[in-house]
Amino acid sequence: MSNQAALLLLMLPMLFSCVGKKKYLQMEYLQDECMKRERQLEAQLDFARAQIDQLQSRNEELNNTIGVLRDDKAQLESDTNRLEERIRDMARRSQSTQNQLATELESTAQQLAEKEERLDEIKTTINLRDERLREARADLQDTLMSYPNEEVLLEMRGGRLYITLADELLFGGRSTTLQSSGKEALAIVAIVLNRYPDLEVTVLGHTSTDRPNRGYADNWDLSVRRAASIVRTLTEDHDVSTNQIMAAGKGEYLPLVSNDNTENKLKNKRVELILSPRLDMLYNILQETP
Repeated sequence: MSNQAALLLLMLPMLFSCVGKKKYLQMEYLQDECMKRERQLEAQLDFARAQIDQLQSRNEELNNTIGVLRDDKAQLESDTNRLEERIRDMARRSQSTQNQLATELESTAQQLAEKEERLDEIKTTINLRDERLREARADLQDTLMSYPNEEVLLEMRGGRLYITLADELLFGGRSTTLQSSGKEALAIVAIVLNRYPDLEVTVLGHTSTDRPNRGYADNWDLSVRRAASIVRTLTEDHDVSTNQIMAAGKGEYLPLVSNDNTENKLKNKRVELILSPRLDMLYNILQETP
């Protein structure tokens, strides 16, 4: 046997081995991609279910408000009926008394019409407010879809939209200094905030029960400074209006889970951006309502 033939026989097992490993790696990659896609779909399904729950909750709140106003309307209608009855009972009396009761009836009817008008205004205002939050939520969902729920979570609670950002994404344990991943996420959020200048934004910092590093009085101080760092980045680097945003902190006193292990402490270290509609218009309508 020649030297070349012997060399070829020695290389054949190595060639088959390389081909088999390549196919294995390809299958492993495809399996990982499928699992990632499955997790994304599960997250989208959970978010859709949360949306349905929130919309049902908002619908109940609106129905309660409408129910109260309808009760007021029914009361006014009852008062109107009583006044009409009084007019019939006093038909035998002087014309001046009848004129007085007619004036009272007209005033009551006017109040009833104003109540109905206020009801329509409140319903319109509530619908507009909820629609703005739904639009903002849809925009944020599209732009932040690449982030896992452990880093960025969108939730509707109590008529407000919550954007929860994990400490590992924002600060990476570096107290109040934003890291590059946090800056990138805030840049994406800022694009959406600038589309909705009519929404108020409260940046709320949270910590675990761990004592902060030297230089911070306590966890109240640390949580507020983290929130202020984010507000400063959004306003100075991304032109979010200072009239739209404010910073606040809850320290360790509003945890998501018990601070009994390292994993839970990481969950509690977070910052929430709370988006809520301006209620000036609705407040003014309620103030004007007799």
